[in-house]
Amino acid sequence: MSGRIAKGKNRYTLFARCSGRAQSGLTLVETLVALVILAMVVMGAFALLGQSANFAASEQDRLAAGIVADNILITELARSTLPELGEREDLVAMAGRNWVYLETVQDVGERAMLITVEVRGEDSQQVLASVSGVRETQ
Repeated sequence: MSGRIAKGKNRYTLFARCSGRAQSGLTLVETLVALVILAMVVMGAFALLGQSANFAASEQDRLAAGIVADNILITELARSTLPELGEREDLVAMAGRNWVYLETVQDVGERAMLITVEVRGEDSQQVLASVSGVRETQ
């Protein structure tokens, strides 16, 4: 029967002896390839979720640092006495965290001073928020 046309149930099969029976379903290689593709898609989804969680946390830190910087600048602008020229670094607590701020006061002439506030996390050197304001000296 090898190399000849053999009659099957409903059709003719070429090389009936070699094929044995009609193939149905997926082979092992096809199944493994599908599993590898599925695993790559799932890993990509988890990586994306991890990055979005990190981004949300960093944005929350930036928002809190911005509020701290705004509060310090508004306090300095609203005081009845003028702040001293130079730099001052201090620690403030807000949103369950400690924040380090650097306040810089410069005389810019024309009866004005520039107040700049930079805020970073207590355990970091990266500035998360920076605000500036001008105050009249007289």
